[in-house]
Amino acid sequence: MLSKLRHFSSATREKSNDFQLEAEMSLLQRQLGLDLTDIKRIQGGTLGLGFIARINGQPRFLKTHTFEPGRQTLKKEWSIFSCLYQSILHVEAIDIEYEDEIRFWLIMDSLSSIADLDTKQAYQLIKNHNHFLAKSLDLSVIPNKDNFELLIKEGQKALLNLTMNYLISNTVQQYTHAYLHHLKTQSSNFPPHLCHGDFSPSNVMLKNSIPILIDWEDAFWGIEDYDYLYWLTFIKNRQFLSSTALASTAWDKHTAIAIMVLIIIIKCEISFLSGSYINNKISFDKRIMEVINIA
Repeated sequence: MLSKLRHFSSATREKSNDFQLEAEMSLLQRQLGLDLTDIKRIQGGTLGLGFIARINGQPRFLKTHTFEPGRQTLKKEWSIFSCLYQSILHVEAIDIEYEDEIRFWLIMDSLSSIADLDTKQAYQLIKNHNHFLAKSLDLSVIPNKDNFELLIKEGQKALLNLTMNYLISNTVQQYTHAYLHHLKTQSSNFPPHLCHGDFSPSNVMLKNSIPILIDWEDAFWGIEDYDYLYWLTFIKNRQFLSSTALASTAWDKHTAIAIMVLIIIIKCEISFLSGSYINNKISFDKRIMEVINIA
């Protein structure tokens, strides 16, 4: 979430230029020396621009960044992909210079969507991925400053901002403040743990029946089981919200709920900053209270 928060907090964030992207695509095709056809823009995505195309007749996925800081987050994603899936996916990274800008492109096999996961499948999938990366990845690609303590600070700032803009009630503000205070006082007891940072249902894909976890741009030094608790906060997964769903984590129920409250308050802040909250069908209060009511 940190990358998304930075993106929407920036008053100078860039917008994509379709004409420039078309020119870059032509440069990309010439540099590859391949036939690039049937290019289709994929809708959605906050930090990057995604495309499906055929390269020499084979479906491929192409991704680039929409703003300069996104270059580093995309390089981080490429490093993680190369580590996790080098024997499964064909992944390339290419720099394309256009006028005064150098844009980084990630190119890999096209993937198919996966059926919905249940809590056990989600828990095991993220556990396996994070365990493998902790042993195999060059961990220097994850900035030390991107950690759970920073996330708590951002949560406190988000709570203040949402309160000042009358987007949450006094009751929810008090509950949230108490949970964030709990995390702050306990943070020294949380060993750093490599996390995906955006483990959502839409970020799990398939390659030859093998689950592929995409969009590692928000990878950071979180804490154990953060990704699983993050997965539970999605609207699509509200059906799983229960004490039973929290029992498998490393944390007591109060701490697990506090982590989820932190995640949701920052999600609410991102929604507010981006303007997407206007179309929300569920209020910020309701989203937060659904988790708190697990207690």
